[in-house]
Amino acid sequence: MKDLHRYLEKTTFFLEDTFDRLKLNIGYSFNFVKVSEANTSLEFYREVESPHQNFDFFDFTRRYRSLNNISSKTEAYIFSLNKIFSQNKNKVFIFNVEDRESLETSFFILQVDLEAYKRHINRDFNCNFLDFLFDQIFYKITHDFITRKGGTLISTLGPREIITLATKSFIDSLKIRDRDIDILETINSVSRMKYENNEAIVEIVISNLDSLIINNILRIEGDVSIRETRKIRKLLEGTKGNFSLVSDLEKVYGFANKIFLKTLKGIFRVKILASEHWELYYGERKLLKIVNGIPVFDKLLLEKQDFIKKLEVTFNSLLIWEREKLWNLVEKVIESGQGALLVITEGYLEEARRLSIHSTVFKPFEMKSDLILDLSRIDGAILMSPQRMCSAIGVILDGVLSENGDSSRGARFNSALKYYDTQKDKNKMIIIVVSEDGAVDILG
Repeated sequence: MKDLHRYLEKTTFFLEDTFDRLKLNIGYSFNFVKVSEANTSLEFYREVESPHQNFDFFDFTRRYRSLNNISSKTEAYIFSLNKIFSQNKNKVFIFNVEDRESLETSFFILQVDLEAYKRHINRDFNCNFLDFLFDQIFYKITHDFITRKGGTLISTLGPREIITLATKSFIDSLKIRDRDIDILETINSVSRMKYENNEAIVEIVISNLDSLIINNILRIEGDVSIRETRKIRKLLEGTKGNFSLVSDLEKVYGFANKIFLKTLKGIFRVKILASEHWELYYGERKLLKIVNGIPVFDKLLLEKQDFIKKLEVTFNSLLIWEREKLWNLVEKVIESGQGALLVITEGYLEEARRLSIHSTVFKPFEMKSDLILDLSRIDGAILMSPQRMCSAIGVILDGVLSENGDSSRGARFNSALKYYDTQKDKNKMIIIVVSEDGAVDILG
């Protein structure tokens, strides 16, 4: 038993280290359960405390009922185990290790907050980085469980190696190339190519020489390998302005105009920020951010509790059901993945009149979920009251240049910031800024 607990403690530390390196905030808990059919016993281990202690019995039985050695007796134990967990909304991952000699089955149960899990779903490719990460994690911890000796872990795979394997699997799932190349290492290698110690932002478009691209690039004569450090350094210098380097990550073909590239669909591009610090995009949507060679996940989406708290402070007379209705609208826009700007203010009527020259003003109507997606596609802000009454759309916000501006955040964010800094003392307001790269900011 000491041997088992020593292993579980080390596994817990491994999980903490892995998630910390990725900056993942997923509200996870790790549980271990051993079911013995020989002496009808059940051992339960929970090391990490979490507010999200849920276990989906039906999902569990669906996964394991088909296994021949899982008897109805074991299913009864699993049902008992289900009662240990509270019923919160979680995503549950389960792996098992069977010992046929001792008739024991050990279950490794990792739970993460369901909403946190959903935030990592890539809707363009119907995949989730967390699935690839947990596959690698479970492979390691079950392998270590089987091969452990005296509490010592035999596996040499640490958090960084597991993260790297998961990242490669995730990138492979995107089908960026039809040939088997190590895309992660290739881009990391290119990012290390500093030209005269200059680390300005440079950009590579990943593309084969199809007819659409070949007729619209400044073509390099001859074959240039992306591994030719001196040449690539110099070529990258040419991508700081209006051009991107075109490469299939094996050969480099030339330069393409960034404005032209924005007209194309299905284009992958890499924005290199520094050595082993880069971002992978599909069109305008960010798929992955790499820092020091491994992914990191910034807090991109607005948490419901943060939004509700802002509403309570700013509009303290707003009823609970009204806050929920507002959240439903905001959540709808966030989940759509499109850029949007929502201004929620008590001065929605006066501001609609004041800004009428640069907006479309309406007789106030109740904003609903089936309307907000279509209306938010129109350039400019949506102006509405805390009670969801909309007075204007396509609003061009005004304001004085803010010292808090951030040139890296784009026009939508900085426009909202200018307006907020100018108007915050005149009207109670909250502004939701949804950027096309998935970032969500709340001003208020």
